[in-house]
Amino acid sequence: MALVFDSLGDVKNYIAGNPSKVKLTNGKTIVSIIQLEAERLAKCIERKIAEYYTSFTPEEYNRTMDLINAVRVSAVVTKENIISAKVYFDDSAIKPSVLGGEDGFTPVLMNYGWSVDSGWHKDIENFGYKPGAKFIESAIEDFQKQNNYGLKVQVSVDAPGISEIWDF
Repeated sequence: MALVFDSLGDVKNYIAGNPSKVKLTNGKTIVSIIQLEAERLAKCIERKIAEYYTSFTPEEYNRTMDLINAVRVSAVVTKENIISAKVYFDDSAIKPSVLGGEDGFTPVLMNYGWSVDSGWHKDIENFGYKPGAKFIESAIEDFQKQNNYGLKVQVSVDAPGISEIWDF
């Protein structure tokens, strides 16, 4: 049975209303593709975090590996003709300040860098400042190299527990 549509709008509405039924020529549904691709992006992020961890050995603390274990993938959702999944960090990525300040969201601090404004330690790398590792951008770049479906990745930083979110 063939479906006949009068307009592109009708096609979009059908897909939005039936995302788990619409299959591509490879037999995969749109929902399963987005879920698998979100999981692939999560693996790219975990790989980049692991590379960051191996780039230096901390002298003043032991790594917990909490950041790698904080990467999560949501279920696929459909909203207003957009089918998406989120790759995000859970709240275990929020850590207390070692200097008594506000809690920090590790993915943001690690990706974009940080620095203190003053103090005897302000010019000591890894203690008073840390340049951004840009692991998010690097993970997305790796993901895009094999983005066979042309999926759009959107990055947003959402406070207060702050969550790095990648929308497909």
